[in-house]
Amino acid sequence: MRISFSGVDELSTYIRSIQSYIQHPKQTFAKARVIMLQDVMDHFKNEMSPEGSWTKLADITVLKRRNKKESSIKILQDTGRLKNSITTQSGDAFAEVGTNVVYGATHQFGRNNIPKREFIWLSQEACERIRTQFILDMKAI
Repeated sequence: MRISFSGVDELSTYIRSIQSYIQHPKQTFAKARVIMLQDVMDHFKNEMSPEGSWTKLADITVLKRRNKKESSIKILQDTGRLKNSITTQSGDAFAEVGTNVVYGATHQFGRNNIPKREFIWLSQEACERIRTQFILDMKAI
């Protein structure tokens, strides 16, 4: 009795491709960081946290900003510095989004009389888009 297999070389090559992707999905993480950045920018645009709308600005803050020429009454966007500081990074096994602005943590977590207004978080939609991207990239192998 003799058993033979055809296509073993192709199968072996395909398995190695999958192993390589699993060990180094760098391109997919690069795509994920773009999705993450878009999501965080949407939080600024919509003034939203995972719990809902950001706490409104205090009346005195709105008055002060209206008296300044180069200011905005949009929450967390007085000068645009915080929003414009959002950066992303990715590598073989990670994607991240963050800010190097020192006062970003105060707004993200709240402190003393400054309310918590989370801006760095991932919506369910963004998580699903990232998951879908990983699946699409795996199917493309």
